[in-house]
Amino acid sequence: RACTVIGWNDAYWWCCNLWMAFAVFYQLHKMLVAARKARRHYPPSLRRITIESISIHSFSAIMASLTLIPLDWIPRATASTGCESFPDVEHKG
Repeated sequence: RACTVIGWNDAYWWCCNLWMAFAVFYQLHKMLVAARKARRHYPPSLRRITIESISIHSFSAIMASLTLIPLDWIPRATASTGCESFPDVEHKG
C-alpha cells in the first residue's frame, strides 16, 4: 500500500511540475516578446493564474490516478521496483 501512494505521488509530481513549468515559461515568453517589440506587458490576472493552477493540479491528479488502474501496461510502483513508478534498470524484474 505504501508503494502505491509513493508511486501516485511520483506520477503526480512529475506531471504537475512539467505543466506548471510550461505555464510559467509561456508567460515568460509573452513578457520577452513584448519587451522585444517595446510594448507594455500586462501580467495575467490573479483569477487567470488561479484557474490555470487549479486546472494543472486537477489534470495531474487525474493522470496520476491512472497508475491505480490494474492494467499490465501501466507502470506502477511495487516493492519489486523499489517503490518507483519508473524503475531503474537494476530494479526491473
